[in-house]
Amino acid sequence: MAISSLLNGYFSLGQNINKTRGEEKDKTDGVNSTPLPELTLDMEDEDLTDLAKVWTEKWDGSEAKKRLEKSQTENEEYWLSRHYSKLDEQIAERPLADNLIFEALETYLPMATKQSPEPMVTGDNTPEGDKVAHSVQQMLISIAGPDKTKLKLKIKSAVRNWALGHLGIIKVGWSVIENDIAVKVIRPQRLVLDPEATVEECFYTGNYLGERRNDTARDLITRFPEKEQFITEEAKGKLGSDINYMEWWTPEYMFWTLKKEVLGKTKNPHWNYEQEEQQTNETGLVEAVKVPGRNHFKSKRMPYVFLSVFNLGKHPFDDTGLIQQNLALQDLINKRLKQIDKNADNTNNGGAVSGDYFTKEQAKQVG
Repeated sequence: MAISSLLNGYFSLGQNINKTRGEEKDKTDGVNSTPLPELTLDMEDEDLTDLAKVWTEKWDGSEAKKRLEKSQTENEEYWLSRHYSKLDEQIAERPLADNLIFEALETYLPMATKQSPEPMVTGDNTPEGDKVAHSVQQMLISIAGPDKTKLKLKIKSAVRNWALGHLGIIKVGWSVIENDIAVKVIRPQRLVLDPEATVEECFYTGNYLGERRNDTARDLITRFPEKEQFITEEAKGKLGSDINYMEWWTPEYMFWTLKKEVLGKTKNPHWNYEQEEQQTNETGLVEAVKVPGRNHFKSKRMPYVFLSVFNLGKHPFDDTGLIQQNLALQDLINKRLKQIDKNADNTNNGGAVSGDYFTKEQAKQVG
């Protein structure tokens, strides 16, 4: 049975340990959302699309997103010098402006990203262990270098997104084409977030996350061959067309949707799961033994790293920012610059003295 009739509240997944739920919900006990089943891979496609719709509507309709978008737009306008003309309510192609916000941010970014990230790898203080640790450290430095992931440049881009959009996001994954680690900067505007989540130690605490992605119809067919007919119809037979679709994540699973169609679903691919191996026991018999997977983290995570600094624990983004705090100062600079420009124009133009208002003697004194 479809669960669309139940998907009118907040979808909860897993334990709610150390997760902020907003000021009002922090003051109450008990269930604070509509009880819903956990996401599983055996859910019907209709249920998954209903779930994705609820997540999207919850984020799009939230006051948190409206506040974030307003601030993001204002910050970008000031950064691009599209703010001076607002004082006299006219649009100028090249407004007269002393844009200190652009100067300050672009001066700060090189300093903030000057030093390349250096991985810290420790061994067990044995010669063999220290040798392995050194080799791993050198490999990580090579991966982060300019010849591969260009991590330093991408961190700079993420910090700029953080300054302008209250949130910097880097996605870590695996490139099948290059057969290597992939690092990608994600604009915060492309995400569907849980408005009641927060960011703790660079990790997003939300139950779900959606990313709006873009690929050609041909690439989508290659990835989801069982949906070839649907994708071809959506692209009207033009397989070079760009198609926007959604990629949805929870710590346990991920799935992709295009409108109301589920393109595919799978377990979290960035996790080494328990496997069964054939081993010989002490008696010489071969038996199946379950071998736990070895992972960097103790629990499954979504592959996104969040930069959030001025966060009060109410939202998954900064409550304020350096640019937002200085908008009033930029307005003041604009105002003074306009006054100086106007006074300079009046001084250069001079004034006309007429005998209709002054006597000839008074007019001579003016000259």
